[in-house]
Amino acid sequence: MFDPFHPLYFDEPDLRAELARVQSVCSGCRACITMCDSFPRLFDLLDGSGGRAPASLSTQEQDSVIDGCFDCGLCVLGCPYAPSRSETAVDVPRLMARARQARRRDTPRPIGIRAAAGVRRVVVELGRPRRRTRFSTWMAQRGTNGGHLASAGSSTAAPANTDTQVAIFPTCHVEHHDPAIGRSMVGLLENSGVGCGLPEGLVCCGAPQLAQGELDEFIELGRRNVRVLADSVRAGHEIIVPLSSCAAVLKRDYVSYVGGSDAELVAEHTHDASAYLLALSDPTVDLAALAAGEGVENDRSLTVHLSCRSRAGHEVIPSVELLRRAGFEVTVVAGCASPDVRNSDAVRQATTALLKESTTDGFLGECPSAMGAIAAGSNLTGQHPLVMLARTRGIPEV
Repeated sequence: MFDPFHPLYFDEPDLRAELARVQSVCSGCRACITMCDSFPRLFDLLDGSGGRAPASLSTQEQDSVIDGCFDCGLCVLGCPYAPSRSETAVDVPRLMARARQARRRDTPRPIGIRAAAGVRRVVVELGRPRRRTRFSTWMAQRGTNGGHLASAGSSTAAPANTDTQVAIFPTCHVEHHDPAIGRSMVGLLENSGVGCGLPEGLVCCGAPQLAQGELDEFIELGRRNVRVLADSVRAGHEIIVPLSSCAAVLKRDYVSYVGGSDAELVAEHTHDASAYLLALSDPTVDLAALAAGEGVENDRSLTVHLSCRSRAGHEVIPSVELLRRAGFEVTVVAGCASPDVRNSDAVRQATTALLKESTTDGFLGECPSAMGAIAAGSNLTGQHPLVMLARTRGIPEV
């Protein structure tokens, strides 16, 4: 059903039949009606004109339901029919991804979907710092203490730092838009005794391409990263990713779409940065007292906006737990604020309203695009939890 290498994966009749099967299950449950526009659209279609069966929906009607999904991945978490809970095996996020990929192979993307990437770039731009040095440049300037890692077979890459324990996958956002996240992450890791290096030859993880159904482009980017990262793992390095959305791509999507033993190796050794730091931390250490000794501000109340991928990937949110261990009183705000044009204004505005109720100042968040959208629609600005945690530990911003 979700194997892109299976001969039926892109088969139109098989896909439409699977959509009808899953939609019939959803129509009898309706627990996800508030999550995104896909479910209200489906139920409006089925309930209109005296009631209809999912199998009676036209291709255009099914496509309108598909277009309401913006990849938050949350609907499968509490689904009683999810693959891990029922033989019914309902996984709406992966089914929607399959449908987008199949449609992209046959027809050009709709104008609205083509505009989505541009909208995301604009809102991220609104929230990014004005003065910055690329993360890879900063790492290279550090020399052997946290510089570049050699790629296998490379004659031009700098020699690997023998003290390095982890390889950083910086993500496009950290590399180009907000290197302070990466600098804070490296500072926190080194403060915990973990040496860091940056492999040569990494490219975008491919998340934007996958979201838009550009499967061939995503697989090519994935293969390039898997080659580099698998070499790093074989050299003894764990892979650390500062953004949970990109970590999910390396841990899950490369296995599904790139495939092979190297992709599985990369997935096994990839860690979200906050989760890795949480595993390293000693819960018996009084981090709050340590922070006070470093002269960190006394205001210990914080509001954290949870990213969809963090909620989908962890029962305990690592960044929130780290902040609480550091002595902060954390108020958690959940709700998508993605600027994706497929996300409804109502969902985005509701999330922003919750943040306004919780704080009049800034907030912490792990989703850069959501932080940009919130900043554009309010007077609230966000920063990544890793930046706050580094400040708490007295790690200077460089």
